[in-house]
Amino acid sequence: AGGTASAPAGVPAAPVTFRVYCLDVLVTFDDYADDTSWVIARGADGEVVASSSGTNDGVSSSDRVCLDPGEYEFAISDVYGDGMCCKWGGGGYLVTDGG
Repeated sequence: AGGTASAPAGVPAAPVTFRVYCLDVLVTFDDYADDTSWVIARGADGEVVASSSGTNDGVSSSDRVCLDPGEYEFAISDVYGDGMCCKWGGGGYLVTDGG
């Protein structure tokens, strides 16, 4: 089974659980890329198995993350708390089943 998760830029989204082998994570950073980071944690014990953070303002970053079978949680955050959109640039994200 696979899944897709996305949220309109600037709208906080609840973590989404996936049961897949590979995920593609595409993040378009706003004007403050270093405020944004994401993690994928194993559902059973919460161990972070993949993560990334922004370094280049206004650009996109794409990562393929391949995981052992199991349940995982994806979460993205903005440390400043003002979201990834609008007043500070057009950021957003998309997570898809990489299968």
